[in-house]
Amino acid sequence: MARRPASTLHLDWNGKLGIRSTFFKSSDVMGERVDHVQLGSFADQLRLRPGDTIVAINGTSLADAKSWDLAIDRISKLGGWITLKIQAGDTGTIAYRTANLGSLIEE
Repeated sequence: MARRPASTLHLDWNGKLGIRSTFFKSSDVMGERVDHVQLGSFADQLRLRPGDTIVAINGTSLADAKSWDLAIDRISKLGGWITLKIQAGDTGTIAYRTANLGSLIEE
């Protein structure tokens, strides 16, 4: 039986953003593929959908699973504004979504 390569499952900080994701890389796209969006969550309000890929955060491309972890860690500590560059899973179109995450950060 062939073994599937391990993927890295990511949960956002303390479940506040409301997504589960895995790092994804293909010839067309590289970034954090959204696996699940919690209804009513911040991610839902940003219109993230399963299958979408977050390809950059605040202008920084997500080159590997570690870059996602570092970006989320930095954002969770600093709060403030975040801009996500997203490739839609159903159409492949690129969209930018900006929001203030300050209210999600615990003091």
